[in-house]
Amino acid sequence: MDLTKGSVTKTMLRFTLPILLMNVINQAYSIADGVITARFISTRALSVVSAATAALIVGYCLLTGAANACALLIARLYGEGDRRKLRGAVFMLAWSSLAVSALLSAVYVLFAGGIVRASQVPSEIAADCETLVRLYAVGFIPTLFANVR
Repeated sequence: MDLTKGSVTKTMLRFTLPILLMNVINQAYSIADGVITARFISTRALSVVSAATAALIVGYCLLTGAANACALLIARLYGEGDRRKLRGAVFMLAWSSLAVSALLSAVYVLFAGGIVRASQVPSEIAADCETLVRLYAVGFIPTLFANVR
C-alpha cells in the first residue's frame, strides 16, 4: 500500500481499519477467555491467568517494540527502493528476531519464579502462575513473528 498517493482520508482508513479490527478481535478474545475461565474452570484459575498475564506484560512489550522496529526498518528500505539491502535486512531481521525472542523466552522460562515473586503474586497461586508464565513464554517466538508485519 502506497501511503503517499490518493486521498489522505481514504488512505488512512485503509491503513487504520485492519489494525482497529485486530484490536477489537483481540479484546473480544480476552473478554471471552476471562469469562470462560471464570465460569467453566474457577475464579482461582482466572486469578492465575490474570497474574501470569501481568508478569508477562514486559516481555510482550519488548516483543512488540522489536516487531515495530523491524517493520520500520523494512518500510524505510522498501521506500528507498534498494531491493538488495531490503532482502539482506529481511533475512537478518528474521534471524535476529528469532534469537531475541528465543532469549526472552529462555529468560522467562528459567526465571519464572523470580518474575512471579517480583510481580507480588499471592503465594496461594504463585506455583500455578509460574507454570503458566513458563507455558506462555514458550509462545514468545511465534508471538514475535505474528507481530512483524
